[in-house]
Parts: sequence; C-alpha cells; structure tokens
Amino acid sequence: FFFRLHRHFIGPVSPPRPFFRPHKANMSSAADIEEGKKRYEQMQEMRELQSLIQGAESKLVQLTNESSEHGRVLDSLKAVPGDRKAFRLIGGVLVERTAAEVIPAVESNRAHIDEAVETLRKTLVEKRARFIALQTALGAQKQEQQQQQQQQQQ
Repeated sequence: FFFRLHRHFIGPVSPPRPFFRPHKANMSSAADIEEGKKRYEQMQEMRELQSLIQGAESKLVQLTNESSEHGRVLDSLKAVPGDRKAFRLIGGVLVERTAAEVIPAVESNRAHIDEAVETLRKTLVEKRARFIALQTALGAQKQEQQQQQQQQQQ
C-alpha cells in the first residue's frame, strides 16, 4: 500500500504510473522531424526579429527626439545675432563659440540624425514584413497540422 502524508490527512494513494512509452504508430517519421526542426528554426528567427524590431523602434524614438531637440536649438539660435556667445558640448567639454559658428554644426548633426532615422525606418519596414511572412507561414502550417489531426481522428 502507498500512503501519502498531506498535512493532517493520511490516506491511500494509487501506485506511481509506469514510464510512458509511445506506441510505434505514434513515432515520428524523418519527414516530421525535419518539419519540426524547420518550424523551430522559423520560431527562433521570429523571436530574434521581434527583439530586433523592438530595439529598432526604441532607437527610432530616441533619434526622433534628438532631431526635434536639434530643431529647437536651431530655432533659438536663428533668433539671436550671429556674434552672440553660444556654448556647445563637445565630447563632454563645454566650448564657447559664437552663434554663427554653432548653427552650421547643429544643422549638419541634425541632417545626419535625420538620415539615420530614414535608414532605420526602411530597415524596420523590411524586418516587419519578414516577421509577418514568418507569422503567416507558421499559422498556415499550424492549420494544416490541425486539419491532418482531425482527418486522422475521423
């Protein structure tokens, strides 16, 4: 007899189940194993794409914010005379310049940031398209498997 001690109750329990061994009819064929590997690789690629997309989206937001900050600085500097003192942070060091010297540098930085934003947007579109393609392919495979299982049951 097998007994279980559960808090204050002692009662009979069924014996442990024997190790389950699948029947030969349930064993997978080589084609099923290959299909499973392919599906696993596709799922891995989807996970990687998803993390890349999330990282790219956060970087896109960051770069967009930097570009708008540069725009506000340019608007402020264009309203002042060119010989007025302006301070610029270069490599952690605050450097004194004139507004006329700082404006071209800020404009070029903003242009580079805008180029990076556009490149990142194009990359995001490509990655999202690949992600959607994988998602639909895996969904179609899952539907086919469900249909095959229903046919086998009938």
